[in-house]
Amino acid sequence: MDSVLRGNVLVMRGHSGQADYLLRDHHMLDVALYHYRTTGELPRSLFHADRHSDWCKDGYLEARVPPQAATWWKLFEGLKRPEDSAPVLTEQDIFFTTAKAEPSSRMTGRDVGFSTLVPWFVDTSELHWSQVLARPGVVEADWVSLDLDYFQPAPQLRLSGGLLRDPRFHGMMEGARVRVFVLSPQFTNGGDKIDPWEIQGSVHSSLRLLNLLRQLPGKVRLQHP
Repeated sequence: MDSVLRGNVLVMRGHSGQADYLLRDHHMLDVALYHYRTTGELPRSLFHADRHSDWCKDGYLEARVPPQAATWWKLFEGLKRPEDSAPVLTEQDIFFTTAKAEPSSRMTGRDVGFSTLVPWFVDTSELHWSQVLARPGVVEADWVSLDLDYFQPAPQLRLSGGLLRDPRFHGMMEGARVRVFVLSPQFTNGGDKIDPWEIQGSVHSSLRLLNLLRQLPGKVRLQHP
């Protein structure tokens, strides 16, 4: 856990070829490139649960000084499949669910106002996990990405924890070829942005949540990096 917080990535592989990635933040394009280099596999669709969408408008990015790269949602379209040069994933192939608990006096940080932006075609009134799981094709997603701040702190778990109990999610977790778990420790105490940029999440809380995930079908392999 300490090495991940310092920017390293833990890669855990099962006998069936399923791979778990434990990351410090959502470097999804790096995961895709590394996974392709080591296995030859690329995603067909991605289920992504996060308190922050990691998506923003091109105009916002282009106006930044210095210029900023596009968010990873869009970068997947620039990554092409070798057999036909089609995008590895389009934004429509990423199924996003989000929830954000009301701030409390015990939460640090501030609400920056655009943390749950999504592409224009995503209905922002249909982002609850139960609504997203009901869409055609979602539970067949072969990549699953969970930012653990979606379940932390406790008010977030009360809001989003039902996902962990849903049999459809269990089946998706068991069948996914790649599962990505992101710690985002700077956000796990409820703040959407913290200045200065320091780790303020609880390692104990993160470990407790990871152990909860280990109880799911196709358990998270924390024992054998």
